[in-house]
Amino acid sequence: MPRNAEARERRGLQRAEELACHGRSTDVPDLEPQTRSRWLGTGLRWGGSLAAVAYVLSTLDRDATLRALARLPPSRVFAGLVVIACAMAVGAARHRALLRAYGARETPPFGRTMRAYWAGHFYNTFLPGAVAGDVVRALALRDAFGPDGAVASFAVVLVERLLGLAALVLVAGLAFVVRPLPAVEGLAGTVALGVVLALVGVATVASARRLATHVPGPVGRALGRLPVLASLRGFASAFGFSLASQLLVAALGHLLITGLVPSVPLATSCVVVPLGAAAAFFPLSVSGLGVREAAFARLFELAGVDAASAAAFALAFLGVQWLGALAGGVFAVTLPSGRGER
Repeated sequence: MPRNAEARERRGLQRAEELACHGRSTDVPDLEPQTRSRWLGTGLRWGGSLAAVAYVLSTLDRDATLRALARLPPSRVFAGLVVIACAMAVGAARHRALLRAYGARETPPFGRTMRAYWAGHFYNTFLPGAVAGDVVRALALRDAFGPDGAVASFAVVLVERLLGLAALVLVAGLAFVVRPLPAVEGLAGTVALGVVLALVGVATVASARRLATHVPGPVGRALGRLPVLASLRGFASAFGFSLASQLLVAALGHLLITGLVPSVPLATSCVVVPLGAAAAFFPLSVSGLGVREAAFARLFELAGVDAASAAAFALAFLGVQWLGALAGGVFAVTLPSGRGER
C-alpha cells in the first residue's frame, strides 16, 4: 500500500477511536450536559448487560452447565474461529461491493478493507452500542470517495447494516418455514417487516441526494454529499455477501451446539442463532452482552435442547466471539500493510 494511503488509514483509525471512545472529536469543547448524557448512556448500557448476566446466572445450574461445556471438543472452538475469519473476509468483500455500487472513486485493496472491517468488529464487540466499529470502518475507508468522502462512507456503512438486517431476518424466516420453533409465533411478519424496513432505508439513502437542493443549511450540504446508487449489480452482489455472512454466523452456532448436542438440526440453528445474535443491537446493553446469552439459552430450550447444554452453548458462543474479536484487535494494531496489497 502506498505510504500516503497507509497514513490516511492510520489517521482515520485514530480519529475513529476518538469518536468511538468519547462520542466526539478532541477538537470539540467538552460541554457538561453532553458529558452527563454520554456517561448516563454508558451507565444504562452496562447496567442492562449486568442485569441480563445476573439473570442468566441465576437461572442456570452451574455444575451441570460446566459439565456440558466440558463436552465441547476443542476442535469445534478452532473451527469456529476459522468461520469467524471467513465471515470477516465476506464482510470486507461486501463493503468493497457496496463502495463500487455507490460509485466510489477507488476501491481500497481487499487487505486494507479486511483490516478495517476486523478492527470494526473488535470495537463493535467491546464498546457499548455495537456501532463504534462502524465509525472506525467508515472513517478508515472514507478516502474511497475522495477528500470529502466521510458522509458518503458513513452512508455506505449504514446501507451495509440495513442489508445485514434484511439478510438476518430472511435467513431466520426461511429456516423457520422449514423447521418452526414452538412458542415463536409471528416470525413471518417479522421477516417481512425487516426486509421492508431495510429496503426503505436503502431507498432513502439512494434518493436523499435529490432532496439536497430543497433543504437549506448544513443538512442540505450533507445530503448533497451522499452517494447515489450507480450499480444495481454491485448492490445485488453486496446483498449476496450479506446472506453468506448470516449463514456463516448460523454455521458457527451449529458447529458449537452440535458439539454439545449432535442431534440438533441445521435448520434449527439457522433460526435460533440469527435471532439470538440480533440481541447485539439491544440498546440497553454492551453489544448485547447478557441479553444475547439469555436469548440463545431460551430459544434452544424451546427447540428441545436441555437447559444445561443450551446455557453451555451461550457461553461457548460468547467465548469464541470474544476470541475472534480480540484477534481482530491484534490484527488491526500489528499487521503491517505492504505495498501493492490486494
